[in-house]
Amino acid sequence: MDPIKTETSINFIERELIKRQDLNILWTRPTDSVSFIKYMSSERDLSKFAKTISDRAEKTDNFPLYVFLNVQYDIKDGKHSELIIITKYHEKYSVGFFDSNGPLSENLRPDKNIHKILNHVATNLNTEYFQYMEGKPGINIIGKGNCDAFCLWLVYLNRKSTNKTEICDIFNEFYQEVKKGNIKDYILKMNKEIDKMSKKR
Repeated sequence: MDPIKTETSINFIERELIKRQDLNILWTRPTDSVSFIKYMSSERDLSKFAKTISDRAEKTDNFPLYVFLNVQYDIKDGKHSELIIITKYHEKYSVGFFDSNGPLSENLRPDKNIHKILNHVATNLNTEYFQYMEGKPGINIIGKGNCDAFCLWLVYLNRKSTNKTEICDIFNEFYQEVKKGNIKDYILKMNKEIDKMSKKR
């Protein structure tokens, strides 16, 4: 399947997910100053976007806060979806990062930009960030174009979690199911639904 366009996934999230679920979701739109986290994104734009995320977290009582990142690794490529999940337990925040392709790399410029955003957000919220996939291989065993579905499926699984421990427990179950191949058909079906729904807009 070809990669799903940013406008497609945004439309699905807005029209089909937010209106049906009590979810607190923030994402980059094509009209934002940072429409993609690009390899050429400026430090100023990255800092501004991180502040937007931090401000939203500090102003809301509705957790988890889900931040969908649209990442562009090459000017010719489509986008790749990644997810930040922010929770708050009493007065303490946790900031988690998910990428179905595995941990962030130290060698790729877009990944360095994501590191900067996560570091800014964590500093602003007086906490540290963690990666779900740290030390683990990527779970995207299905192929290109399914990153939206993986992120959305993790949101569905995680939507009632209230702290880092709960999120990690749910993710570990999710990870085992993916590695056993038990949700492959569901992920593919969900991606087809995203594409189908977007074409009805």
